[in-house]
Amino acid sequence: MEPESIPIVDLSQLKDVENVAEDPEWKSIANNVRQGLGSVGFLYLINHGIPEETVSKVFAQSHEFFSLPTSIKQKYLKNTSSESEIFNLENYFGYQPPGGEKLHPDANFELKETFDWLYGVGVYPSEELPDFESSIEQFDAQCKNLLKKLLRLLAIGLNLDDVDYFVKTCRHFEDPENYNGIYNVRLILYPPIAEGKSLPAGAVRCGEHSDYGFLTLLFQDDVGGLEVKNVDGEWVHAKPIPGSILVNTGDLTEFWTCGIFPATV
Repeated sequence: MEPESIPIVDLSQLKDVENVAEDPEWKSIANNVRQGLGSVGFLYLINHGIPEETVSKVFAQSHEFFSLPTSIKQKYLKNTSSESEIFNLENYFGYQPPGGEKLHPDANFELKETFDWLYGVGVYPSEELPDFESSIEQFDAQCKNLLKKLLRLLAIGLNLDDVDYFVKTCRHFEDPENYNGIYNVRLILYPPIAEGKSLPAGAVRCGEHSDYGFLTLLFQDDVGGLEVKNVDGEWVHAKPIPGSILVNTGDLTEFWTCGIFPATV
């Protein structure tokens, strides 16, 4: 299937109005969001308000980090010794080398590197990359502003009485010091594979999976490769669109909305 199968939602008409639930533009866009996330579970956002310069800085810092020697990246290894402790946030930030994460039981080895940062508990490789912290925090603030708009659009699309229902229940937005939550920024590298390179048996880039959270904002470079499965079980190529953000729903979304927004694979 073609990337046109994934809806494109333009946020340029969203204005700061007193009553967003009654504003015709908010209601129209909310309907588009509901239709997109309810059919494919993915959608492209354009004119979303996050400056391209902010995104580019994070991509540059991501490139710099993953280009560091392995011995330095190992200084920031994620703690995976007690993964059964779900609410121990120490398990959710840091670096994971290739093979460090397994998202599908049939994937013996995933050829990717990741670095996760969480507000309030995550660490920065500031010693090696002095601009890393400022770029991530600026990006993080912009993403939170956009997420609040999306949460209100979801509430309007579901005809909830309280347009701020999801904003209030995601308490870490307004009170991050007391409600850290598992809200994270993740950097991912899928390294190029040299011709003839020997790989572990059953190696994949990233195993088939659904995200476990509520909403994911995915910023792509121009390489591509991502595929998503729609509600009919068909794989759709999520071709990168310059300046756009891919949004997808997770397991929590499906549970919270009784399947109206299915978790995207």
